[in-house]
Amino acid sequence: TPPISEAEAMLVELLARGVAAGLARQEQEKAAVFLQNEMQIARNIQKGFLPKSLPELPDWEVAARFEPAREVSGDFYDVFRLADDSDGYVGLVIADVCDKGAGSALFMARFRSLIRAFSQQGVARDLTGSLAAPARPPCSRGGRHLGDLLV
Repeated sequence: TPPISEAEAMLVELLARGVAAGLARQEQEKAAVFLQNEMQIARNIQKGFLPKSLPELPDWEVAARFEPAREVSGDFYDVFRLADDSDGYVGLVIADVCDKGAGSALFMARFRSLIRAFSQQGVARDLTGSLAAPARPPCSRGGRHLGDLLV
């Protein structure tokens, strides 16, 4: 068999490059679909951390809407009754974790869990039945408590 010509070698090289580019594009498309699926899962997880319903409070109308800046973010809100509280006290959390993306969403999930856990321990009733808040260290502004500023 005679050796291939320079033109035939160039044609084979062009065909090989075309096949390689097609395979690379196919891998990129697979990666994009995978990433879209992963982001959808992350969005669903994030939505799962938001309250399914909001507490009904006398003389209050509480509503919420969640619209992340990107597919997944560290933004969240929560509204919940405080533990052992029949007097109508609720916790309200609105947060925007710095940056966006999956890392912020994971931090948000952890932070939300901590807020919920500590809120259930934060207010207790003493033996007489009245509210007894735990001891709080003063904040840095004039020795006032954050709770005093919000009440």
